[in-house]
Amino acid sequence: MDTRVISATLNLRSLENAASFSPAQTGSLYHPSSAVSTAKSSEEAEENNSYYTGSGKSPAPKKPKGFFRNAKKTGPTAIVIGVVFAAVFAIFGSASFLGSQMETLLTRATDTVFGSYSENSLRITKELLAGERGSFPKYFENRLKKEGVEVTGSGPYTLNYDGYSITADNFEEYYKNDIQFREAYTKAKRGRTANFFDIPASLAFAKISLSRNLFANYRQTGDAKSDDASYRKLESSVFEDGTATRLNTVTEKEVTDENGNPITDENGNTVTEKAPSGEDINSSGTSGDSPKVKAQNYLLDISARVSEAGGIACAALKVGNLISTAIAVNQIYQMIHYFGSGEENVSKTLSGHGDAAAMNYLFNDMAETKTTTYIDAETGEEKEITGAMLEAEGFATSLAGERANTKKTKNYSIESAFITTGFAIGLTAANNKLCGGVRVAGAVISLISFAVSGALINSVVTLAKTVIVNAALATTISTMLSALIPRIATTLFTNRFEQLEGIPAGEAYVEGVDLLNKKVARQSNGQLLATEEIATAYNVYTIAAAANEAELDREQRSPFDLSSPNTFLGSLVGKMAVLAGSSNILSSLKSVGSLIGSATSSITNHFLASASASNSMKDSATILAIFENTKLNVDTSLSGTEFQSIFSDTDTCKNLSSIGAACDMYSAEITASDPKVIGKNLNKAKYEEVVEENTEKDEDGFRKVKDHSLLAKKVKYCDGRDSPFGVLDANILNDFETTLGVFDYFPVISDVVDIVNAVETASDEAINWATGQYCVMSEADNPYYEDLIYLQAFEEDQRIASQLKLDEVTDEEGNDRNSIVAFTVEYNEKNPLDTSNPAAILAHYTGSTLEDAELALSLIEYCAFLENYNPPEFTPLSPEYTLSYASIEDSESTLSNFIYLYSDVHNPIIYDDLRSKSYAV
Repeated sequence: MDTRVISATLNLRSLENAASFSPAQTGSLYHPSSAVSTAKSSEEAEENNSYYTGSGKSPAPKKPKGFFRNAKKTGPTAIVIGVVFAAVFAIFGSASFLGSQMETLLTRATDTVFGSYSENSLRITKELLAGERGSFPKYFENRLKKEGVEVTGSGPYTLNYDGYSITADNFEEYYKNDIQFREAYTKAKRGRTANFFDIPASLAFAKISLSRNLFANYRQTGDAKSDDASYRKLESSVFEDGTATRLNTVTEKEVTDENGNPITDENGNTVTEKAPSGEDINSSGTSGDSPKVKAQNYLLDISARVSEAGGIACAALKVGNLISTAIAVNQIYQMIHYFGSGEENVSKTLSGHGDAAAMNYLFNDMAETKTTTYIDAETGEEKEITGAMLEAEGFATSLAGERANTKKTKNYSIESAFITTGFAIGLTAANNKLCGGVRVAGAVISLISFAVSGALINSVVTLAKTVIVNAALATTISTMLSALIPRIATTLFTNRFEQLEGIPAGEAYVEGVDLLNKKVARQSNGQLLATEEIATAYNVYTIAAAANEAELDREQRSPFDLSSPNTFLGSLVGKMAVLAGSSNILSSLKSVGSLIGSATSSITNHFLASASASNSMKDSATILAIFENTKLNVDTSLSGTEFQSIFSDTDTCKNLSSIGAACDMYSAEITASDPKVIGKNLNKAKYEEVVEENTEKDEDGFRKVKDHSLLAKKVKYCDGRDSPFGVLDANILNDFETTLGVFDYFPVISDVVDIVNAVETASDEAINWATGQYCVMSEADNPYYEDLIYLQAFEEDQRIASQLKLDEVTDEEGNDRNSIVAFTVEYNEKNPLDTSNPAAILAHYTGSTLEDAELALSLIEYCAFLENYNPPEFTPLSPEYTLSYASIEDSESTLSNFIYLYSDVHNPIIYDDLRSKSYAV
């Protein structure tokens, strides 16, 4: 193992109370701090020493001569600059700090749930204290008690903390002004980390089969060459034969009776039915000896299946839309898995399991300058680019707090293939309008996903037309769209892990966490798509939540602690990381130099104010003492908060723009909660009215989602959507068609005929749900807007209630009765996926397995284990927490069955304390 990783691991294992720090307080899911003891010593020194002389005057210092004459004035600045440059050498010499920085800053940049969660948690707690949410749950009471907060009363309730009585009336005041109470409360409810490990989040992860234990069998041997090869082999295996896109056309044929005679209707007309017109075009079986040759043949095959549909340009547009959609779908889930598998190495190392991870090899890739190629979104041409992963625009924004250049990120965006299509056929607004029917009638996509064992994405694309063009026309269309060949080759016919490196790999990494957290935000918290106006308004809550947890984190740390971006020196690490991998060092130095100047000025001003109050500017030792013993509530610019305020223009994200949604730097949707329903802004009368319309109480008094309600549609068509927004989703259309208005659950699309019927008979209502327009918080374009934002608030309320175990969602046996989870589990049961390998296939885009329901039940027990496991300090794994294969096999508990099913039989999953692991573990 690299000595840097060993050093990081040893530091982690020696931290006092490291495991008991709530990950939520910092935005990071780990708290490795090399300065805990230093901070404690400093606090003791502050209690025993006064920096005020008592006389009101400082002893008159001797006047220095020469160079030192102005030392009194320049001392603070000189010291800070010296410390900064000393830190630079430490940063360049160690990769151990970057991991915790990435955990914090990538989460802060892309997690859109925490802003509303923070505000709504306060509102719900206040209602609980007032006796409006049932009895105070024993679970939450016990967690508060561990943090020194006693609960008294029988409703209303009082929190007794440090001699103070905190009630519903003064709760917010104490939370705001008493940082120790705020910390205790935050730790008790687990803060941000609760949203990555509760049941809704786990179901979201399971649905896309994102493994959080891919490296279960990986062990470092000490042989760097061998360990690196093992790491690359494991990562590569995720993407082997990782994509498949099937396509067919449809034709009409006569319906005959058992004797082969045509059947006629009451008017004597022959009855016809739609049916596949030939063999599927399957990308996994496309011939060719190279990715580009396969891409060419694939494009030609699809072109040969498409009717003219209004002319050659419209036919080309149809083909381009079909292929672009397939590329977008595959890219979304490839990037999610690319990030997830990589970040697991960071998470495990930071939690003390460095021998079961390859963080050092990942960081070697991140910092190494590479010359590689990217695909220009407009021309489709491959171009060279030189740089390291850490130089990607996504990392610059997340780690260094810089504004991204969206002209660069559009080349890696979700809609990049659509941009290329438009460029290739000279698409204008007028042409697009003339071919308007193409997208509805032809570019229909049905999505099925298997994210393991060589089938990462399987997208089924269907052409709802009967005419097949001749070979000459197919060749013409193929030639027009040849600019798509490089992107088809890399997305459908290349192992993405082996193909990605340098700056494009960095963009893919950050794009992956962005897409993952947006999906979790929708599927587990019910967040909707935002317009630019709402996204901007909501970002204020995201920044406020980040600033709050940064302040809490700073309370526990020395200003010299490099592991956290919330301290003075720590705030420089992300920027230094970008510099460390920079191929343009002069430009980066200029950026970092500006940062240092700004930070130094801020710190110096703080020093001068502190020293003036204490009259103790007599020597540099005193200045350093002030520096060490002051929490320095300085603005460290909160790197990562820029991410959600960077919008791409409409030309970069035509699909999202077509439904009125804003898009981010990677042309992904922006998820948010409407400020009108956050915290105290919630109109309770309207909220209760909407909830009553969409839910009903079962025989036990718990709420359940009405099958035909707006909430049911929202959960299915918005929260659970897996296709790109703005693209017509055949599964949703099929739901409206096959159920004839009684849309309990939409079935798996397995018959092309159903897709065609759905397209041909679709109403405006169905089309707007199928494109996702009704999932956008747009007062002008969405008639359901007002009710939907209250339904989102209800979903979040249910989730927080489950996390705190409130009476409204917890039965007498302690079982969770969350109405949204129950609806999802029931849907899974009604739409089982027939598979012989339940441990492999955990997700299905248009239906789910019975195993998901079993998983939910197992997770309830597992979460109960986590809730009651709160050790005083982090320790390495010990035998009492190790689950052997034999013990699992003999056990009948649902938890053990879950671990057995989803682990390798030779190396079962070992979880000692998931509270200290991130969503990427």
